[in-house]
Amino acid sequence: MRAKDKSLIRGAIDRFEGDLAIFISEDDDLRLEIPMALLPEDSSEGSIVEIKIKVKKNKEKEAKEKVKKLIEELKTKKSA
Repeated sequence: MRAKDKSLIRGAIDRFEGDLAIFISEDDDLRLEIPMALLPEDSSEGSIVEIKIKVKKNKEKEAKEKVKKLIEELKTKKSA
């Protein structure tokens, strides 16, 4: 038997409140407010949706390098 994939969350859109969709996980352990702009256009109350959470190590490294480069540029400008 495989362990439950905790990075995949299934549930339903319970209701809409303004520009937010209220998401409730299938095990009722999690409730999220999701901006409607992030949902497919055909989403409605009762729609079953999946949310995937994934760490992107390669993107993390790129972001750290970009920030490091910006800091170095600021230090160079400040000392000039």
